[in-house]
Parts: sequence; structure tokens; C-alpha cells
Amino acid sequence: MSHPVIPHIVPVPVPWTSRVLLPVALVLTGIVLGLATGHAPMMVGAGLLGLTATGLMLLRLDVAVMVFVVASLFEGYLSQVEPMATKLLSAVVVGSWVLMRCRRESVGMHRVPVVLAGIALWWVLLVSTLVNAPVGAAGILLRWAGFLAVMVVLVDVLLRRILRPEDLARTYVLAATAAAAVGLLAMSTAEDPRAAGPIADANDFAFYLLPALPLAMALRRPGPVPSRWDLAAAVVTVGMVATVSRGAMLGLGVMLVVALLSRQVRLRDLVGLAGVLLAAASVLAVWQRELVMDSLTQKTAIAGQNVSERFYLWDAAARMVLDRPLLGHGPGSFAAEHAWFASRLPVDTRNDLDVAHNTYLEVAAEAGFVGLAVFLVLLLVGLSGAWAAWRAGSRVGRIGAAVVAGLVGTSVAACFVTEQFFLPLWLLVALGGVLPRLADDGPRPRTVGAP
Repeated sequence: MSHPVIPHIVPVPVPWTSRVLLPVALVLTGIVLGLATGHAPMMVGAGLLGLTATGLMLLRLDVAVMVFVVASLFEGYLSQVEPMATKLLSAVVVGSWVLMRCRRESVGMHRVPVVLAGIALWWVLLVSTLVNAPVGAAGILLRWAGFLAVMVVLVDVLLRRILRPEDLARTYVLAATAAAAVGLLAMSTAEDPRAAGPIADANDFAFYLLPALPLAMALRRPGPVPSRWDLAAAVVTVGMVATVSRGAMLGLGVMLVVALLSRQVRLRDLVGLAGVLLAAASVLAVWQRELVMDSLTQKTAIAGQNVSERFYLWDAAARMVLDRPLLGHGPGSFAAEHAWFASRLPVDTRNDLDVAHNTYLEVAAEAGFVGLAVFLVLLLVGLSGAWAAWRAGSRVGRIGAAVVAGLVGTSVAACFVTEQFFLPLWLLVALGGVLPRLADDGPRPRTVGAP
């Protein structure tokens, strides 16, 4: 009987440099960390925690996306710790996505209309920058690139089922609820007696809270007992009202009309929400009477001045558009050049007049009618996708109705706020752009993270 011949495996010798340098490097690293910990333990601990969190986010795209969504609603607090915090987080999200794409096949994102519109907008901004070379264009162009990249990442994450639309909605609503609660608690200690909390400006804070309300309505399930999403909707609405933002209130009113027409909510639900608001206002008026009176008095006193400032900014933006209607004056040009185009200056400025307080006018002033047209196409593609998903009556129909209401409400509020550098817009557009492709999908196992 013949026996199989077992090949002789010759061990590969390990180079002496690997045998010596690796242990030495580990020992030196331990010594340095030990000395640093003894000198500044809090700093070293925070650094190690940050490195661990960054590594986890790079390896788990779903975690990176959800952390970024939550952090965006607390941007004001994070900027006090590190002014570049949210920008660094967006870079980590994009880096995690790039690592995932290196290990996975494409899902045909180049055929998604909202992605194509985003690419077209980027090229218009780039050409406008090259033609005009405005002061500070690089920083603004990077901000555009960051949010466009985040939108692309969200689209890809949803198409790959790494996260479901419901996952993003839950994350955003819970983060907005926490932010609204923090804003209400911090209201009594703020110099400006308006809820702003995690976001520096009360009007911007209201814009962040606005889409959380229809998303909370989409997550709730009808029943006799109020759910946690009903509580979340109530807290978000109270926080939004406490901002005393007129633009947000107008957007909220339009959004509720859309929610009624889409049968996302019933009239009795709105009556119940109004009752909650009335009860909350009554409690607040008794508990913090002076704060409420100061807030209303201050808002009334500066309302006229704010209106005159807005008209001044809108007039300057319109004149910039007429001066260069095709490609505008370039990204970032409004802050630097709007004073040259103003017909008159405000008598007394209470705010930094570096934004137009109108998304559409600012985009047109900086990117021309071409940029504005592409930007509007981006919004319309997201809106039409969400509308199609809602009308199809699919499993994502409720989220589709919420995105329709949210996009309509935020589009109205955008007439009074510069919103192109806020996450809610890009989150809603990404959801709307993807929902039609998910409309016919039944329940299926999903991959939580990148393999």
C-alpha cells in the first residue's frame, strides 16, 4: 500500500528587524502613553476614546451615519469643544463609505436622479468658482462638497439596505426630541429668551426641528394609547414654538396642511396636539412668567428691525443676481460683496449680515440662475420620489408622506432661512430620491454594517 507523500514545509525565517522593531515600538508606545497619562490623564483618555470611536465609525458605516445625524442636531455645543467637529465627522462618514465601497460592488448609484442632480450642482458651483474666483470661495465650496457627499452616502446606504428609511427617521426624531428638551431646559439661562440650545441661532434650531414632526407622525401607529412617537412630536412642537421663529411657524402651518391632505394625521390628532401645546404654554406661563414675557416683548421689539434687515439682504441678493445672472458671483461671494449692491444700509444692525436669510436668493446670487435651477431640480426630484412612494401605498408610503410634508415645510421656511448648509434638507432629499426604489421591497434580512 502506498502512502501519500506529505510535502515538507520549510518555515520562512522572520527578518530580525520585525522581531526587534515591533516589540521595541510597542514598549516605546506604552512608555509614551504612560507618561502622557500621568501628565494629562483627561486629555489622553479623551484622545483614546476619540480614536476608538473614529475607528468604530470607519469600520461601521451605519454607526458613522447615525452618529453624524445625532451630532448635527447638537452642532452648537460641539463647536464650543471643537469648531471643526461636525466637518470632521462628515469626513469620517465619507471615509467609512469609501472603505465600504472598496469592498463592495456598485449598486448603480450613477442612475439615481437625485445623485445626478447633485453632481450637476457641484459642477455648476465649481465653474462659477473658476469664473469668478471670489474671496473665501474655497471654504464655502468645501461646505457644499461636504453636504453633497453626505447626501450621496445616505443614498448609497439606503440602497444597500445598510440602514432602512425607518432607521434614519427614528434616529433623527429621537435626536431632535433630545435637542428640543435640552433647548427648553436651557431657555431660562440663555441671554436670548428663545429656545436655541444645541444650535446657536433660534431660527436655525427651528429649521432643524421642523422635519422631525412629520417623521414622528410617520413612525407612530394609530391606537387609543399615545405612543413614544406622540410624545416626541409634542416635545418637538413645543420646542419649535419656543423658538418664536416666524418662518418656522409658517413652514409648520403649511406642513400640517400637507399632512392632513395626505392623511398622515387626522384632524382629531391635530386637535390633541393643539391641546398639548396649550397645556405646555399654560404651565410655562405660570412656571416661567417673566421668561415668557421677556421673550414676547423682545421678539415684538426687534421684529420690525429684523424685517428691515431681511429686506435689505434680499434686495442686495437680487441685485447681485441681476448683475451676473448666469453663474452668479461665486460661492461665498454674498458675505463679502452684498454691501456693494445694497441700495441702503440698515440704520442699526443687530445680527451679522453675512447670509441672505433666503436660500433661493443666496444660491442665485452665488451660482446664478443656472445654479438655482439645478438646486430646485434637486429638491423637486426628492419631492417627486417621496410623492411616488406615498401614492404607491408601499411599506415606505408613510415615510414618503412624511418626506413630502417635510420638504414642503422646509422649502417654505427656506424663504426666511439660509438652509443649504443644514442636514435636514439633504436628509430629506436623499430619502425622497431613494424611496421609489424601495417601494416594492418586502421585508428582508439586512446587513447592519459593512462586512
